[in-house]
Amino acid sequence: MNPLPSEHLLEVPASQARSLAAAAPGLDVAESVLRDREHQRRTVARMSELAGAAFDDLVAETHRRIRHSGFLLLRGLSPERGRELLISISSTFGELVEPYRQPWSKVVRHIQPRTDRVVDGHVLNEHLHTDGTDWNGPNDYTCLFCVRPDQNGEGRSHLLTLKALLDTPAGRLRRLTEQITGLRLPWRIADELGGGVHWAPAITEGGQEIRWLRYSVSEAVAEGAELDPATEKLLAEFEADLEECPAVVDTVLEPGDLLIIDNKHCLHARTAISDLATSDRELLRTKVTADGSPRPTDGS
Repeated sequence: MNPLPSEHLLEVPASQARSLAAAAPGLDVAESVLRDREHQRRTVARMSELAGAAFDDLVAETHRRIRHSGFLLLRGLSPERGRELLISISSTFGELVEPYRQPWSKVVRHIQPRTDRVVDGHVLNEHLHTDGTDWNGPNDYTCLFCVRPDQNGEGRSHLLTLKALLDTPAGRLRRLTEQITGLRLPWRIADELGGGVHWAPAITEGGQEIRWLRYSVSEAVAEGAELDPATEKLLAEFEADLEECPAVVDTVLEPGDLLIIDNKHCLHARTAISDLATSDRELLRTKVTADGSPRPTDGS
């Protein structure tokens, strides 16, 4: 595992963070209005108006830095104003999207270990993955704001960029990555997005994008999608070796950290937490579809 490289860290000066926190109360970030893209744009404009250069300069530098880095951690923001800061900054990348309409479904989702999805005794968040694998077209960005870390130092964040994966030294993982590139796989699509199976590669030809959560493929197979035993073995081996990739970045999110992940060029996960029910770890999450990309309800 590798510590967080400096190119993936943007430290926000205290004076800039104070200006952003002071402007935050002037934003309307009620869940009831957040599904409106125009309201999201107005929120960005309002933050720019209230915070001025403190916001505009941070956004410009954030966009510049993440363009080729896969992910970027903004450190030093106000933990007390996480909701407002998360919404205003992530909305600059496109539309905040939440296609599900369940009671738990929120544009700003609270992520806590006690509600993490567990399948066959395994917590899905503990495996390196990309988000939106049960959408026809996954979201472009995932943004995570740390309210509180785990009190025992567990639940560390792991990140692996597609570039780092493709640059893995010769060995079994390199061979498995080459084998999986361009290989069309079945992905189980959420019922609310039309259901059924969508066929697409985990890694596109040329290594341009990645889409990965083996569980979504397994669900498609359970629904009747045909996958030969050799391919299923390949996917199992790839998943196992991926977790041990020497290029994985390991870091602890601190209160006020905002992690912006390019969801088509970077995988993420968290390490195991011994007691899900009592962990203090709490994140706020938004998913973003870049303007011009198909919305999750549009298909692909």
